[in-house]
Amino acid sequence: MLIRSIHSLIAGTLLIAASLPLAAQDKAPAGASALETVRHRGSLIMLCFPHQESTFIRVNTERGPMKHDGTAADFEGVDVDIMAGFAKSLGVDLEVRPALGDNGMPSYTAVFVSLDKGEGDLIASSLTITEARKERVDFSIPYHTVRPLIVVREDSDIAGVGDLAGKTAAVLKGSSQEEHLRRLGFDDAHFAYQEFTLENYDAVLSGRADLTLVDSDSAYSFLDKTMGLKIAFAIPDSDESYGFALPKGSDLLGPLDAYLEQLEASGELARIKARYLSPPPPGAP
Repeated sequence: MLIRSIHSLIAGTLLIAASLPLAAQDKAPAGASALETVRHRGSLIMLCFPHQESTFIRVNTERGPMKHDGTAADFEGVDVDIMAGFAKSLGVDLEVRPALGDNGMPSYTAVFVSLDKGEGDLIASSLTITEARKERVDFSIPYHTVRPLIVVREDSDIAGVGDLAGKTAAVLKGSSQEEHLRRLGFDDAHFAYQEFTLENYDAVLSGRADLTLVDSDSAYSFLDKTMGLKIAFAIPDSDESYGFALPKGSDLLGPLDAYLEQLEASGELARIKARYLSPPPPGAP
């Protein structure tokens, strides 16, 4: 199956990357602010979850095996383009660093742990702004809105929230999708945790899960390539805003917000999105 073959490629290169040491960094003077550190280093370090098929941040497989420390050319997507422009506005390069857990695989938990450890300057990874996350990090102004959608097999009779009781959902651990489903009554016993978004779809297709919850952009761009799946419904009153996450008190926040405002006012933000995002199909929620 295509999903499994792509997963094997990415998983293998991730495991190789996990064994590589992090690039050495010049240390900024003691007491330097985040902005001063970035300029002293000469690069902005963007932490991310390296999705396989995300329109916001994904491995550029045409460049070959994934590097643990990559450039903007090693990855592609809306977030990469925005961050590359922001880095340029600061007069530095962009370094993209996938965050890996102790098992050598990516996770949203690992992304936040890496930020806490100072291994990157910010998180850019189609990251939903949630109240729980705002207690841990500072968020930029929102730059995109999506709608969480329930995706099921084509023969499924799931059609609304009332049909979810007792069902098993495939999700990424630590994701906003997991948060949504917990609010709908799901617990650990009814989650089939996956390591990549594509595995969520695979779990539903194979019957290992009854459903998955994905953002509307992911669903619109991927489901037309996958037979056997359909959008069941949108979670009511649950539209999400994406933002970039920074350590509490980071002085990069002001310049980043100003850059995002300029990007939107100039129309460049809309042009970046148009390069990657698929329009909703007719009748889509």
